[in-house]
Amino acid sequence: MKSLAVASALTWPFDGYVKKLKCDACIVAAELARPVPREWTKAALVGVATPACEYLNGTGWCSKTTLLGDWSCADLCQGMMNTEADVLLDLLETHGPSGMCGGVGVCPRPQPAGPPEPATPVVKSDLSDLRGEKQWASWKKPSGTFVHFTDLHLQLDYAAGTMGDTWCGQPVCCRPEQPPLNGTEGVGLYGGEFCDMTPTVFKAMVDAIHKLDPRPDFIINTGDDPAHVVWEQTHASQTEHMRNVSQSFFDAGFGDVPFVQILGNHEAHPVDQYRVPLSLDNWLYQGAMQEAWGPWLTDDAKRTIGSGGIYTQRLMPGLRAIVMHTTQYESGDNWFFEADARDTQGQMLWFVDALEQARQRGEKVLVLRHHPYGSMDKTFSDMIRNATESYNDIIIATLVGHVHVAWLTALRDRATGTKALSVEYGPGGSGPDQGTLNPTFRVYKYDTSTYELLDYDQYALDYRAANKDASNGVFRKILSAKSEFELKDISAAEWSRVAKSWLGNTSQANTTWERFAGAVTRHRLPASSQNRRGKACQILMADSTPTPDCGTSGDASIDASNMQLGKVLAESLTHIDWTRVPKQYSIV
Repeated sequence: MKSLAVASALTWPFDGYVKKLKCDACIVAAELARPVPREWTKAALVGVATPACEYLNGTGWCSKTTLLGDWSCADLCQGMMNTEADVLLDLLETHGPSGMCGGVGVCPRPQPAGPPEPATPVVKSDLSDLRGEKQWASWKKPSGTFVHFTDLHLQLDYAAGTMGDTWCGQPVCCRPEQPPLNGTEGVGLYGGEFCDMTPTVFKAMVDAIHKLDPRPDFIINTGDDPAHVVWEQTHASQTEHMRNVSQSFFDAGFGDVPFVQILGNHEAHPVDQYRVPLSLDNWLYQGAMQEAWGPWLTDDAKRTIGSGGIYTQRLMPGLRAIVMHTTQYESGDNWFFEADARDTQGQMLWFVDALEQARQRGEKVLVLRHHPYGSMDKTFSDMIRNATESYNDIIIATLVGHVHVAWLTALRDRATGTKALSVEYGPGGSGPDQGTLNPTFRVYKYDTSTYELLDYDQYALDYRAANKDASNGVFRKILSAKSEFELKDISAAEWSRVAKSWLGNTSQANTTWERFAGAVTRHRLPASSQNRRGKACQILMADSTPTPDCGTSGDASIDASNMQLGKVLAESLTHIDWTRVPKQYSIV
């Protein structure tokens, strides 16, 4: 059969497979696969990679040694191979053999097919077009507060009573598909160490936001609604997660205030894989986003979302959100970006144009991204940084996600490194992240005239305590930033001052560091678990703006717990030592 011939071309004949799938072998195999019907090639890929994946324990993502045994790897590998094979073939069809092999990291990253940016924007927002904008209730009498949450990773099919407080052998546990525990006590309603956010916890969060007094003027969600169960997800399941989050807030009475949401890397299917050409993701841009977020979107926002997931929308009459789609620039994990590292839709041109329009209109801006500085390709991270500095006069702050611990950077000018400009905030994700975090959200206070951020309150739920006693299943305020960290205000200058103090050893610095380090995980881990110098240098963005006491080394660990389970097929093929594979796993 041709499918076996293609599979053989991918595996046995090439000497390079003993240690690694060589670049030339990958390109030859891809060339051989091109004329073969897609379904035959997919069958060959899945047939080869699935047993190899199981043999290699999912390249480290699963284990057969837990109570659930061989099922853990068999379930994960079957799901991931079927999912990733389609992406690999899409990549081959759109970018050719060298693009496919470079995209998945077998070959060096190909040279981009042109300049980073197109000559003109592919799409532009029209900030003067207010058609479809509602007369929001909060605009009549603003409270001067808003809510920001991120990285819910909502596990809609969470199964209480299953294995999850000890590792089940998969990236996410507490799943209804798991074999029975045979008498072993399972997880409670509020979650387990190795699970994602439960529906019970999410409901508690929505209830807590609903009960806030004063009522927030608007709500911001910086992405990653779906759980980490990426090997069983589909377009329909991703859409359902987005719809569920939106509907929950609508039902809680927030249909009359702006609710601005953005795409993270986990809204994609498969995870991280936002495709170019963008038409491959029309199910998302012209389907799921329009359906789930539609009640809050203007006509202009719907138009630009349909062209690639970017948009701008007013939060208050003089305050605007500019919403980016930064997984397009996700280096290492988005195969399509690795295959051709360009901004083919001209998102950066759109971004600068929207900022300029806002400036001309006398509006202030909150920039919304999923990815913080340092977690995107450096070329585009630097472009965003430079635009933020250029429009610092109108940018109030940048709000991000992706990082599950609380995140903060204070941008300083490139020329001298002495002028504090703007702050990038991440409130932290849902947890539990293998028991290292408590789920959280944040309430900001702002000046209703200038829109300057004045303070923030952090809320969290202790899921372990809630499992023991349901009366603990509520989100409670755990800190206010100014008082907790002894800040005069929450400007970039003040955060820079405090971060610099942590590089010293005064009693005040020691106190504020202990408090900040505890707040990073919402007091799930001790302050000693955090790198004091690394965190200070990360806040000071020492990697891009040199600081004498830091040099150019910031905290390189963006988020070790933000699982990137998106390359199992490629890694299964490239890390196989075929001389060690048992004969029953051979395709020959």
